[in-house]
Amino acid sequence: MKNNHHATQYISVFLFIFLLTRTSTISAVEVTGKVLAISPDGDWITIERTAGGAAKPATLDIKTGTALVNIEVGKIAVMNFDPEFEVVTSLTAANLPQKPLLLEVAELNAKGSRDPWLTKDGLRIYYYKHQSGIWTAERSSTNEPFRNETFVMEGRHPTVSGDGLHMVMIRRANIEKPGECLWQSHRSSTNRPFKPAVRIQELERKVERPKSPWISPSGLELMFNCSSGQGNSVVVVCRRETLTGVWSSPVPLRLPAVDGRITWTNLLNSGKVLLACVENPPNQLGKIVCFKREGMGAPFSKPIDISLEAGEPIARSPRFVPETHELFLAISTHNMRRPKELNWGIFRLVNFELPAFK
Repeated sequence: MKNNHHATQYISVFLFIFLLTRTSTISAVEVTGKVLAISPDGDWITIERTAGGAAKPATLDIKTGTALVNIEVGKIAVMNFDPEFEVVTSLTAANLPQKPLLLEVAELNAKGSRDPWLTKDGLRIYYYKHQSGIWTAERSSTNEPFRNETFVMEGRHPTVSGDGLHMVMIRRANIEKPGECLWQSHRSSTNRPFKPAVRIQELERKVERPKSPWISPSGLELMFNCSSGQGNSVVVVCRRETLTGVWSSPVPLRLPAVDGRITWTNLLNSGKVLLACVENPPNQLGKIVCFKREGMGAPFSKPIDISLEAGEPIARSPRFVPETHELFLAISTHNMRRPKELNWGIFRLVNFELPAFK
């Protein structure tokens, strides 16, 4: 049956049926709409009609045994709806262009969460929970919510290597010393917990106020923000020869000038694409942008803005999962009437593709 949490937000099925059948009596109707949610058991679906009829989403029961052919959240679906029995009798993916859709990862946001980091398949997420350190959760598919929230360790801004064995984060240096520094941890298998983190002392002596680290899939390259010494923020890169080796001295990453400071950087497509956040408080906090270059030694182009299709909310920490076509972000929820301490949440932009550069 329909989830009560969803049903309270949407128009009633009776109104939906009325809008479908207000001109004549119809034994069955074909409905095209954007899929907003699907029950784990496949017994209900929430859609938003794409043309005519109801302007609001509706949650509908699905007839037992109905096959959900290539149905995914964020996609356009065509369904047959039986008004007499108030059930969907068939569902199939529409052969239409799929537009990006911004969805909240609400199951992780009850206590305020941000700073997402996704595995390559998009099925495991690491994130910071408000005043509670770094946590992880998993899902079985992009249509399923994240479950099994598990505490990982103290810290913020987690980033994990492609094999899932090496993590870098920021954390206070110690109780007596103010400010944060970079820490790292490792484990022998993804089935094992991470070992206690240790400070990256070779970098601690060379950088001030590090933030938003990114570790490469190989675990051999590290990029982060830090203070330049003149009060400005700079993006730097360092490397190590082996996974147990010492990190090299940070080198500034050459980026074109922008109106604001560049943060939350992460490289994609073998280093040819850079996703980032441009912060320029108080007027423009958290604009997501994309840079591109021809090769590792080439300069980056001027950035292209990423539209979030939701009134351009304040956002940061973009993490793109090419395998699932999802862009995960932390978005300010201060306009959602939530407690001040919970004013960030994790969202995902589904059907996302990197912008094309001219």
